[in-house]
Amino acid sequence: MTPGARLAAAIDICGLIWSSTAPPDDVVRHYFRSRRYAGGGDRRAVFVTVFDLLRRHARLDWWIERSGSAPDDRKRTLADLLLTHGMDDQAAARLFAEGAHAPGPLDDGESIWARSLVGHPLDHPAMPPWVHLECPSWLYPDLQALWGERTEAELLALNQPAPVDLRVNIARTDRLAVAARLGEEGLIAEPTPYSPWGLRLAPGSRLESASVLADGSAEIQDEGSQIVAALVDAQAGMTVVDLCAGAGGKTLALGAVMAEAGQIRGRLVAADAEPRRLAPLADRLNRARLSGVEIETVMGEGSILKALSGTVDRILVDAPCTGSGTWRRRPDLRWRHGPETTARHTALQDSILDRAAALLRPGGRLIYATCALSAVENEERVKSLLARQPSLAIVAAQDIWTGSTTLPATAAPFVRLSPAATGTDGFFCAILARAA
Repeated sequence: MTPGARLAAAIDICGLIWSSTAPPDDVVRHYFRSRRYAGGGDRRAVFVTVFDLLRRHARLDWWIERSGSAPDDRKRTLADLLLTHGMDDQAAARLFAEGAHAPGPLDDGESIWARSLVGHPLDHPAMPPWVHLECPSWLYPDLQALWGERTEAELLALNQPAPVDLRVNIARTDRLAVAARLGEEGLIAEPTPYSPWGLRLAPGSRLESASVLADGSAEIQDEGSQIVAALVDAQAGMTVVDLCAGAGGKTLALGAVMAEAGQIRGRLVAADAEPRRLAPLADRLNRARLSGVEIETVMGEGSILKALSGTVDRILVDAPCTGSGTWRRRPDLRWRHGPETTARHTALQDSILDRAAALLRPGGRLIYATCALSAVENEERVKSLLARQPSLAIVAAQDIWTGSTTLPATAAPFVRLSPAATGTDGFFCAILARAA
């Protein structure tokens, strides 16, 4: 692919991303699946360009709107060449017109507009702080109230590429063995600082052919997600429910600590209201060589959950949320949510928490987690639950944590994780116990 063709591909993919709900990396892979002419270098270059454009979305739009134009993916790509890469307008125009597969020549209006951006840096002193920090204006006050003087550092960290974290399947192997195998395949992995099961690789590490993933010795899972699973404190012999299991990443982590010789001891139920989310779990369990996990998509009468009412030792609610803690991996999510979608999520979170509380036995624990940042989806949901369920009480997460590194106590008795504070995705976790 020529440089111009790579730009055209990036523009096309950005348009597909905004018209889809799929993660951007999935959109990129699907795009190139039917374009076998693109080599590995081309794909990597386009992938980087697409994610760079997503991470500079607010600032690029600010410049485009400042000049009196309406933003679109073509203009963002052109503006990025001029503002971020320091290209002059003539060089950018040549790149857009280069060859049959380039984006196409600039028209007179684009040429005049491009000339006005030459020599300017991407960041400008007149930008509002939420533009400079790539944060939706409606959410910025909430995050500023949460983080105070740390706001800029936290948001800047959320706009950087994320490392690649693995969770070692301790039911089969250990971190040293997996790290050694990765090393033999040219991949350098270091133990994660908090999770006792984690290994960390550099951003962009290519794991497509890693043998430890193919045979179930490890799974890709952010360390923050691993920490939440560890805080469940699941043990063999318990009855444990992962109520919003999704594709089952945390279910696999819980199963690894509850299994003996690959067989779950006790009961572990992975439940989700949408069957399609749970669809990959059976294959993942087979690959991990874990058996005995019960998969449930029925939430009402006749379900496993109905039969377990009042008997569950641990219930994990990794609730549906706006996903703002995952902005490093999903920069598009910044612009997909607003106050209205947040309100819908909080109503759903309250409903799920009430359902979860009804399952707990006396002395059992409910672990509430989100990968959202705002207190509205986190502390406020816990406060609301406690008002509705007076038999529940907060358990300080730091008191039950058994990792070698102490968890940050800035949000005690809860846990707040973030790229700036812990090097993980953004997570919130609260632990509540029913009175014995």
